[in-house]
Amino acid sequence: MSKQTNAFQKLQQLAQPQEFLKQFAKIGEDASPTSCAQNAMVIAKYVTNQPMTGGMTGLQPLGRGGMTGVLKNTVAKSLDTPVLMYFMLKFSGAEGVGGGDHHFCAFGLDAENVVVAMGWQDIFTFEDWFRDNEQGVYKTANFLSHFEGIESGSTKSVIDLCAYLGVVKQEKYRGRGVISVLTDDLSGFKPRIEYGYYMELP
Repeated sequence: MSKQTNAFQKLQQLAQPQEFLKQFAKIGEDASPTSCAQNAMVIAKYVTNQPMTGGMTGLQPLGRGGMTGVLKNTVAKSLDTPVLMYFMLKFSGAEGVGGGDHHFCAFGLDAENVVVAMGWQDIFTFEDWFRDNEQGVYKTANFLSHFEGIESGSTKSVIDLCAYLGVVKQEKYRGRGVISVLTDDLSGFKPRIEYGYYMELP
């Protein structure tokens, strides 16, 4: 069994409701199951067999985003290796006014597929994402196309990568379509890839 297949099986375990809540409870009483940063941290630690308490270890710099597509090319090469990648996006509006950030993880599953894992603040948890979005599996070409768009500042590419068919189950937007809510949430903002890291898969 490859390290990537093993990582995918670990995500399947984490996506079980009881296991997700059990692991999330370990990071603190004030943990928010829809926090993108906390979801990404739990995902990364769980897949790489790290304790939930304390900071993440083993992070290596992958690069910063830009308009050149250089990071996309680095990511494309990394998909062929047994690593989990961790990304953080920053959003800005008119005159540089901030619009928050977003964190997510990804790794190459095989020659044709990529697994993307995340939650989104107030919209969905990793458990929701995995269950309702085909376990986060994307064709490699589609993932890289979305990533290149994000690196070039395309909000649509963020929505194409991070939204899915289905409705929000959380209180604030309960019953509304995920795509609609995410589109409204990002209206007027452009993304920038603040940084990327990678971690060796065990």
